[in-house]
Parts: sequence; C-alpha cells; structure tokens
Amino acid sequence: MSRDYAELERELIEDLKPRTGKDLAEWMAAIDAANLPDRNAIIDWLRPQGFSFSKASWIERIHHNGGRPIYLDRAPARRPAQPRTEDAPAPRPTRARSVDSGLHPPSAAPFVATRGAAAVAAAAPAGRDSVADLIAAGKAYRPLAEMVLAEAARALPGLAFEARSGLVFFLRPNPLAVLSIAPKQLRLGMDLGDRPFGAPLARAKLAGAPASITHMLVLTDARQVDGALIGYLREADARANPPPVAADPHL
Repeated sequence: MSRDYAELERELIEDLKPRTGKDLAEWMAAIDAANLPDRNAIIDWLRPQGFSFSKASWIERIHHNGGRPIYLDRAPARRPAQPRTEDAPAPRPTRARSVDSGLHPPSAAPFVATRGAAAVAAAAPAGRDSVADLIAAGKAYRPLAEMVLAEAARALPGLAFEARSGLVFFLRPNPLAVLSIAPKQLRLGMDLGDRPFGAPLARAKLAGAPASITHMLVLTDARQVDGALIGYLREADARANPPPVAADPHL
C-alpha cells in the first residue's frame, strides 16, 4: 500500500538535518534571508543545494504556508512505536520545528496546487486507474502535475478530471485536453484544431487520446504553467465546448 502524503512529508522533514545540515526552521530562515522575488525563484535556488525538483517544490510550499507543514498538521496521530527489545526501546523520531518566517501570516493558505490535488484525489474514483494514481505515477513530477490541474481548474470553472486510458481527461463536459503524467515529463494535449504547429506547440502524440486532441506541450518546469498555457486551454475549451446558439424568438 502506498504511503500517504503526511508520511512522505514527515520523512522529508526528518531527513533535512542529516542530509543537508539544516532543519526545517533553518531552511525557512535561509529562504527568507535570500529575499527571492517569487516562488519559482525559491525552487530554482533550492535545487543547486541538493534538492530534487519535487523536494524543492515541497519545501517551497511549506514556506508559502508560513513555514508550517502542509499535511502533517491534518494527519491523524500515529501510534507510538513499539520497543524493539525490552532493553532497547525504539528512539522517538525527531520532528524539526517550523517557524513563522514573518513574511507569511500564520493563516496563510497552502499552495493552490495542494488544494487542487486534494480535490482531485477526493473526486477520483477508487481503483488502479484513478486520477490520484496517475498523479502519483509522476513521482518527481507529481507536484508539477498537481499544479497544472489546479491552475486549469481555477481558470475554467466547472472543469472536471477523469482517468481514461492512462490519461487525465479535462472535461467541461466535452474533453478539451488530456494530461499524460510520467516520471520524466508531462505531456499536455489540447484540442487546438488547425492552429499552426511550432514551438512550444507540437503535434500531439498521446496514446489513448481522442482524435480531437491535435497539439501538445511538453512540461518539465513550473515556469511553463503560465498565462500562455492557460490561454491555450481556454482556446481548446472554446472549440470543444462552444456556447449554445440562442434560438431566434421570431422563428
């Protein structure tokens, strides 16, 4: 059975000090001291210091949450570990204390991708091929997949996600886009009709996608989830889900 996000976050925080020399509070203070201009800059600053993309994104999200863990505070308490022997009880795990950096109020909301991911996971049907399972398969690119879904849902009210043929379908209610989530990259296919191909848009190559999905973007960085991407999604939605034509009252 796969571990939940709270357990993964617990391991991330507990491993910070032995792996990097700084605990969570010290990393929060270091990010504050760096005075970086935006959230993508924080991720870029963390990566050369030994963090993978997924861990850098997670640390950034904790920082954006006022220095508080995203999932641990909502997780039920774990049962205490049983002693390994009568003479040698298991050591209690240490948990780095978080601090309020001063830049974010204590009530700061989690990163929108976190809320989007939670909504997707809650709405996804249980089973091997659920949306939550497809997101988890992205491994290091899971945070980026969560971000794409969350930003798409925010831009297109009423957007729904459904797992089909190994892809996440974007429905409103007709499919306007699909997302392929893999450990090395994401591929966002969209219904863009006869729009010319050219960077960054390529011809869609997505097994299981409907014929209406003509173009795709290859995504590897959070900075690609920008206004241009949202514009493509809105264009695809206008093609896939045109507004109904009003009936002529004189007919």
